[in-house]
Amino acid sequence: MASVCLGAILVLALVPALGARADLIGHGGMVRSVDISPDGRFVVTASFDFTARLWDFGTQTELAVLDAHRGPVTGAVFAPDGKHAVTTSDDKTAIVWEVPSGKLVRRLEGHGHKVMAAAVSPDGTRVATGSWDKTVRIWNLATGETVRAIEHSAPVNDVAFVNGGAWIAAGDHDGKVGIWSIADGRPQGLLEGHRQGITKMRAFSGGRRLLTASIDRTLRLWDVKTGRQISILMHGEDRNGQVYAADVSPDGRRALSAGRDGRLVEWNLDTGDVLKTIQAHDKI
Repeated sequence: MASVCLGAILVLALVPALGARADLIGHGGMVRSVDISPDGRFVVTASFDFTARLWDFGTQTELAVLDAHRGPVTGAVFAPDGKHAVTTSDDKTAIVWEVPSGKLVRRLEGHGHKVMAAAVSPDGTRVATGSWDKTVRIWNLATGETVRAIEHSAPVNDVAFVNGGAWIAAGDHDGKVGIWSIADGRPQGLLEGHRQGITKMRAFSGGRRLLTASIDRTLRLWDVKTGRQISILMHGEDRNGQVYAADVSPDGRRALSAGRDGRLVEWNLDTGDVLKTIQAHDKI
C-alpha cells in the first residue's frame, strides 16, 4: 500500500504497527501506481514520467529503470511468484518485465486506448489488462498471446482476478464492477453502488471478497459470488476525500486507503472502524 506524490513515493506496508516504511525518491513525475512483491523484498512503481522503477524495499535503493513505454505509465503489479512485474501505459500497451533485473520480457499489444491496469492470475499463467477502449483482455503470460477479449460498457480503470482466479472483475469509470468467467467470457455479475468512477480494487480471501475504492470518497466491501455489498467505508466528507488507492492485509482483516487529502487510513474490515490515520503527504 502506498500514498503518492510528485516525484517520491511513501510506501507503508500493512503490518500490525503500520510501521514498515520506505521513502523512495527518483521519479520525475506523479507516481500513479505502487506494488510490493509477495515476499516483501521489492517495490515496483509506475509514473507519469514515462517510466516504471524497481526498488529494493529493505535498502530503499533503485534497482532498475523500466523505460520502454512511450507514454505515462498507469499501473504496475507483481506476479504471484515475484519473478515478473507487469506495467501498463497510455501508449496502449502492457509490458512484462523480469524481476529484479528489469529485463523486458514481452510487450502485450492489442488495446485501442490507454491501458489503465493489469492483474496476474493466482496461478501466474494469465495477465488481465483493463483499458479505456472499454475492454478487458486476458493474455497468456508465457507467450503474450491474447486468450480472450471481453467487451464492457464503460472505460475500465482497474481489474482483479476473483473467485479463485476463475473470474475477472473490471472496475469502470462509471463506478460499476463487471464480472466475467475466464473460461467462456460469460457475465457472472455486476456490482453497483459507487456513484463515481472506481480507482482501485483488491480481491482477497481466495477471491471471495472484493474491496473497491472510488472518487465518490468511499470504499466498498463486496461478496463476489452473491454480489452483496457488505459494508461502506467513508474516507472523507468533501472532494479531498476522494480515494486513489487501497490495499488489504494478508489476513483479510484490515485495509488501508489513500485519499486526495494525503491521509492514509487503516480500517478494521470486520467492524468498519478506523484503526489509525496518518497524514502521509500534503493534498495530492
